[in-house]
Parts: sequence; C-alpha cells; structure tokens
Amino acid sequence: MMRFKRVLYILQFLALFLYASIDIKQISSFGGYLENIKVRSNHIFISTTDGLKIFDSSDKRNVKLISKIVNLGESSGMDIVGNYLYLANLNNGLVIIDISDIKHPK
Repeated sequence: MMRFKRVLYILQFLALFLYASIDIKQISSFGGYLENIKVRSNHIFISTTDGLKIFDSSDKRNVKLISKIVNLGESSGMDIVGNYLYLANLNNGLVIIDISDIKHPK
C-alpha cells in the first residue's frame, strides 16, 4: 500500500509539472452555442442553434465571418464532401448546402 501511495504521489507531481509547463493562449473566439465544427483549408464551418456560419481563418489572430445561413434548426452531424456540406438536421432531415461559392452558400 505504501508503494502505491508513493507512485500516486509521483504521478500527481508529474501531472502538475507537465500542466504548469503548458502555455495555452486564446487567439480568437466566437460566442454562441456550437453544435458541430468542420475545418477545410482556411475555412471553418460551424453549425449553431441559429444556423450555419462560415469563417475565414487564414489569419488565425483575426478570424472573420464570411457567410451564414440562418434558421436551419438544430443539427446532429455535419460533413463536407467536395463542394457540398451535408448537415443532419433534427427538424428537416438531411440538408445539403452547395459551398462552391464560399461567400454565397446555397
């Protein structure tokens, strides 16, 4: 039992040491309730309770909203294949969005 406590103490010490040495900095943020997120190239696709939002992340310190589609309802999954975004929507079933023109999805 004493050996177990000693090993546990060493593991706790190592965990604190490793945690203290990690330097995490927030570089951008987005408010709201996020449901799903996909990243393709320099674009971030986020489904929220308000709809789909597409961001340009080419400048990681200045992520910009470039387009959105509102009133899609809640989603339970999302994927991107080619120029199409597939959104599993809890209200409307499968929603397919053409993202070939990233600034004007349809």
